[in-house]
This record gives sequence, structure tokens and C-alpha cells, in this order.
Amino acid sequence: MNLLTNHGLLPSCFQADEDSYPAALEKHFYLQKYCGSQFSRYVVDRKTGQPFLLKGVFSSDQQQYQTYILNEARALLELKGIQGIPRLEGLIRSEGGLWLLVQWLPEAQSVLQCGRGRRAAGKLVQQLAPLLAACHGRGICHCDLHPDNLVYSNGQLWLLDFGAALRADIPYPYRRQLSYGFASPDLLRGQGKVSFADDHFSLLILLWVLWTGRHPFGGRIPANMSAALAELKCPDNMSRSDFRWFIAHFRSPQNVSLGNIYMQARRWY
Repeated sequence: MNLLTNHGLLPSCFQADEDSYPAALEKHFYLQKYCGSQFSRYVVDRKTGQPFLLKGVFSSDQQQYQTYILNEARALLELKGIQGIPRLEGLIRSEGGLWLLVQWLPEAQSVLQCGRGRRAAGKLVQQLAPLLAACHGRGICHCDLHPDNLVYSNGQLWLLDFGAALRADIPYPYRRQLSYGFASPDLLRGQGKVSFADDHFSLLILLWVLWTGRHPFGGRIPANMSAALAELKCPDNMSRSDFRWFIAHFRSPQNVSLGNIYMQARRWY
């Protein structure tokens, strides 16, 4: 058995032995639709009828992504018990690869589908800040905050997809999986060490998008932040004071704190 199942923390684990995908999976699950990416599928346990999100590599030409699947398993184990983080329900290993069984979230909707504008941005911070603080309290940086990784299901905000998560204070890895429109400048450069400020910066970009309906820098984080900020205009639906607050934090992301974002957002909601 692999090192994760030996921890005894997973309620549903098995070894697929000699089988490889798809035979190993189809023995146990009805494989349904893909969910958001080529690495996630909605499945139903053949014996119990219980639904899961099955995450993993589904073809031989995707083997380089196995690292992210294993990384997510480790992160979800570290974050076990935090409300708003999907449970890791099981782990499947075979010659064909590694798959995670993750808690299924019914009728999940991206935060962008649940309202826009100042109040929506403020509401998101009120719900996300405690969740993100709990992750940071266990030393985990998500490192991939963007709208598709934040969903509402049954009125609860959920933070998804920890394949890019890293422990704080380690040097940035050379090879990274990044969302280039939301990653912090330090993450993009790969210089220094992982910091909680990386998540705070991504949250700022997300809040701007949620508030204004557009990306502040046209979809990608600029290489020259100072020049880009000099050209950035205050949106029509944003006050000058809030605009200056965003500018100051975009300019010095290392000084961004979750507490500061939370207190500012209390004025919006």
C-alpha cells in the first residue's frame, strides 16, 4: 500500500493491484461527466450509490500531472476537518495511476455566478477570510486562488483544488502550476520563499474581478507592476478611496495582510 493509505486517515481506500485505467475504476464506479477539467470526473460508487469527485490522470499522455494529484492528497490530509475544504474520502492506486476520491459538492456554482459588485466582493471576504486563515494556520498556502476554485454549494463557500498548494517558507519550486492572471509576482518569478502574501495578492485580484467584472491588468499579471498601475484607471463603480486602497496593495503585495483585507471589506458588505 502507498504511504497515504497507511496513515489510516482515509475511510475508503483500496489498491487496484494489476489493473490500470479504465478497468480498475470501472469495476468500482460509474464514470460520469467531466467536471471543470480533464482531471476531474463525477462518479458514483457501484455498491453504495454514493457520489464522489474523482480526481486524477485519465490517459497515459498526462502522467506529468501526477505530481499535482499527489500534492493535493497531501494538502487535503493536512487540512482535514476545516469547514469549507472538501474531504478526501479515499485514495486509489494502480499501475495506471493515482486517483483521489473527494467529497462531492452538489449544485456547486462559481463565486462569479453568485453575484457581482461591491457587496458581492465584501461578502466573499467575510466568508473566505476565516477559511483561508485556517489553512494558513496549518502552514498551507493555496497558491492558486481564482474564481473557478471558489464555489458555493448549499449556501456554504468551498475552497477547491489544492494541486498547487505549498508549505509556507519553503523556496519556490522551479516548475509550477500557475494561473497567470491571479498568481502573485513572487510566485511568477519564482524568487524567494512561499508566503501567505501570495494568497492575499491573488485574493485582491479576485476581489477586483468580482467587483468590476474585469481583470485589472487585462488577464495577466504584468512584469512591470509600477508601469501597469500608473495606467490603471478607477472603475466607474468604485470610489476613489477604494481604488487607492487596491493600488497601494497591488504595489506592495509583500505588505498585504488578510486582516487588512477583512477590515476593508467590512465597509463593502
